[in-house]
Amino acid sequence: MEKIKQFKPLLGAGLCLVSLSACQTTGQTNPIYDKIPGKMQASVKERQNPELEENFLTKFLDGIDFKGDLAKKDYKFSKDVKALKQKEKSLGLTGNRQDFEKAVLRLHDESSLVGPGYDYLKKYINRVANKLLQHYSEAHIDPPVTFLITDKNYYTARMSTFNLLTLPTGTLLNIASEDELAAILAHEMSHSIFRHMNSEVWEKLAAKGVRSGLYTLGALISNKLGVDATATGIVTSLIDDPVSDYYTNVLAYEHKREDELEADLLAVDMLYNAGYNWNSVLTYIKKVSAQTPHNEAEETAKGWFHSYAFSHPSGKVRYQNAKYYIQKEYRREMINLPRLKIDAYQRHVFQGVGFKAIERRLYFNQARLAFEKKDLKTAEQKIRLSLRGKVNDPDSTIRLLFYKIRKAQGKNNKAIKNLEIAANGPEPTYEVFDILLREYENIKMWDKAIVAHKLAKRKFPISETSYMATLIKYQVMARKDKDALYTLQACENNRQNTKENKRMFHTCQFSFNDAMAEREGRKNMTASET
Repeated sequence: MEKIKQFKPLLGAGLCLVSLSACQTTGQTNPIYDKIPGKMQASVKERQNPELEENFLTKFLDGIDFKGDLAKKDYKFSKDVKALKQKEKSLGLTGNRQDFEKAVLRLHDESSLVGPGYDYLKKYINRVANKLLQHYSEAHIDPPVTFLITDKNYYTARMSTFNLLTLPTGTLLNIASEDELAAILAHEMSHSIFRHMNSEVWEKLAAKGVRSGLYTLGALISNKLGVDATATGIVTSLIDDPVSDYYTNVLAYEHKREDELEADLLAVDMLYNAGYNWNSVLTYIKKVSAQTPHNEAEETAKGWFHSYAFSHPSGKVRYQNAKYYIQKEYRREMINLPRLKIDAYQRHVFQGVGFKAIERRLYFNQARLAFEKKDLKTAEQKIRLSLRGKVNDPDSTIRLLFYKIRKAQGKNNKAIKNLEIAANGPEPTYEVFDILLREYENIKMWDKAIVAHKLAKRKFPISETSYMATLIKYQVMARKDKDALYTLQACENNRQNTKENKRMFHTCQFSFNDAMAEREGRKNMTASET
């Protein structure tokens, strides 16, 4: 105990240094407009995040292993890369990672809306995006941006790691001009231009480096003092918890917050270059900030540390950052500020082919509200209007609601038909298959369950273990014992390869035995009832 007491001043000093560092780095997130020498577009190359490839540092850090509870905090770069490749392979992809990201979106029940109206809107959005990129010579986005329109009611947009830009219908309904649309697209494409998506891997590696250094330091100090292994663990955990928390919630998030500020400023430059009203960036920031709970009052109420556990800066900071940047760099140009292109946006989105897609969502929302009020007659009328008389329209969102309406009406066969139409469409969500398979199980349509399960595997990154085990169950229940044994043999053939394959074999074996017992139990129960 005396030696532990000797360590306390060192530990206290270390924590004081961490606290001082926190004070220097935290407080209020500051705008960055005054740190940029000239326009943001001139600083893009030096501010880009390079893609991380395997090198001496990644191999060195991968070679460090944490044991016990600490293994949960471990990060392996090579394992991360390998996991992505395995997921892509499971989908049968050949290098098109956007297809993988689309499948992941559908797995989380967020699919791209389809149909002539949506195709028209996507072409319009693509023209605006190309106009922004054509007038900015330094822009290089690889792979090229692909646009998806999804059925969400909020005002936002999201750029994925591999440049899949998602725009909800709620955003399109709340945009007032083509300039505002350009501001949203420019902000999201700026993330790709700066390669902000690469920063997460760097942050994970840096966190492991910090943690490895802390544990090495703790072990050296404890060894110097002659402290036993248990005390060493206590000492290192006392250092690790606050420092790791500080790194994760403050330093890493500080980089993400600065990424948002950078994207706002580059968006201003891109709008100016393309002839759009660059003040629309301020309009976009106001709207997107108005619907988020992140604000200064909440930060003050919950304390300074909580205020920095946000990946985005507050709306006030973002607005000030963009506003002062515009005043600094575009003061003289303000006299020639372009008029808002309101008519152009209204013509494309709220008239003609584009409006048919918007109108469809409005009918769908009316049907959803009627269903929630248990007004099934109105719900059916509105959902039919949203389908526009197309009997085989595969829209997953509409078909799922129609399924629920039919179930509430007691029309089970018609309810299942809606799921089957959606499942065979180009953009089904995983929820469609999840419910459809449960319906097939309830009515013991095992042959159809096998077909639907195989189709789901082709469309989603379902784990091989889960897929094989469920397939065996359906094959046994359908009395396709030869097929079930063949699938079980396929599991056994991979048994020796890895721990994961060994687990898969045991799961498949259990599924086979359990399904056989369930089938025979049903058979015996039926015989006794007779």
